[in-house]
Amino acid sequence: MALSMSHFITSILLVLIPVVASFSFNLTNIGPQNLNREIVTEGDGYITNDGIQLTPDGIGSNWTQQAGRATFIRPLHLWDNRSGELASFSTNFTFVIDAEGRTRYGDGITFFLAQNNSVMTSGRAMGLPVNYTTNEPMSRFIAVEFDSFWNGIDANASGNITLRDHVGIDINSLVSVRSQKWLSNVTSGGVCQAWIRYDSVSRNLSVSFTGYQNNTVVRQEGLVYTVDLRNELPEWVIFGFSAATGFRFQKQNVRSWAFDGSDLQADENNEIKPNPSPVPLNGKKRKVGLIVGLSVPITLLVVLAFVWWRWKKGRENVPKDIAFDEEMNYEFEMGTGAKRFSYHELALSTNHFAEKEKLGEGGFGGVYRGLLKDSSTYVAVKRVSKSSKQGIKEYTSEVKIISRLRHKNLVQLTGWCHEKQELLLVYEYMENGSLASHLFVSA
Repeated sequence: MALSMSHFITSILLVLIPVVASFSFNLTNIGPQNLNREIVTEGDGYITNDGIQLTPDGIGSNWTQQAGRATFIRPLHLWDNRSGELASFSTNFTFVIDAEGRTRYGDGITFFLAQNNSVMTSGRAMGLPVNYTTNEPMSRFIAVEFDSFWNGIDANASGNITLRDHVGIDINSLVSVRSQKWLSNVTSGGVCQAWIRYDSVSRNLSVSFTGYQNNTVVRQEGLVYTVDLRNELPEWVIFGFSAATGFRFQKQNVRSWAFDGSDLQADENNEIKPNPSPVPLNGKKRKVGLIVGLSVPITLLVVLAFVWWRWKKGRENVPKDIAFDEEMNYEFEMGTGAKRFSYHELALSTNHFAEKEKLGEGGFGGVYRGLLKDSSTYVAVKRVSKSSKQGIKEYTSEVKIISRLRHKNLVQLTGWCHEKQELLLVYEYMENGSLASHLFVSA
């Protein structure tokens, strides 16, 4: 009853009060059914039953000097000029870059946010709105690049001539502000996955992604950059994927895409606003969430406040984990294939998360080796950091997305736990004990 009353109050507030709502979607198998409903393609991009083909796949088409883009059908209100409110977001997607056995290929895929009506450029620009000869941006953008063509620009950015295939964070330039070697499998076209999130409080843009090491899928982490997006992008942005080829060929395909973010108050027509120049914040940041117009009847507000108080008092004696479970357990257990563990079981398996069992640390949290007593098997337990502002969203996304993916080369999620205000993910542990064999790779 308490949960129903909460939903009732929320429904009324959504009608009467402008709020910061959730904006999310989950496209698990992208196909023609998504064209012009969720996804819009431009340039040389198109959609088939295999997903988004950002550049032609080579069959009966020109392979070289192509550029394509696929964006979500509606723009994202990234920040608000009046209040200074900045949105947080997280996204993850699976993709394939396939050179079909060639050892020389190019150029790469990006996930980007950009000013509306930005242009696409082929070759090393990977479809981004930048002149790759002068490196001058034609419009504002931020991108995470999965770059498969090594050139002088990349050497200048990293200072490391052995970097080769890499992942980088680009801000209005092809010279990445941060980059990391990517253990890619472009020659054989391995399925890869990426996780990107932006925390509006810490201003951290963090990226993790899968690669291949000894024919085994590994997850690479540690690519993080601090940036205030209000200083780099307009209020409203288009967002999605871009890719390009130069004089070399590779297939560039996005198969699934999930996105979750805060949705700032839009105008009534949900139209793209003019792109004003970013302005500095003055004074304290205002709260957008519960600003009530004077037209709302005072009596109604008093009634709502009383109902909310009664509901809150009824919840005070309910453990927080129970409320958390009511929201998530049913969906997690419906056909995901991953097992629910107890906190006690995982704590014992890792010797209560002892430092000697710690395998690594990333922006998302630490990973520990655990021994399950009942089955005498080792597992890798990821403990979500309590300081992560997007922790619950990332945790939920991993259980929903990764547990549904079935591929021989993808890391297998075997279990999950949310008890005692802890978020824990359980993965297979590779017997060779390699730190890089499941979730972390030093780069």
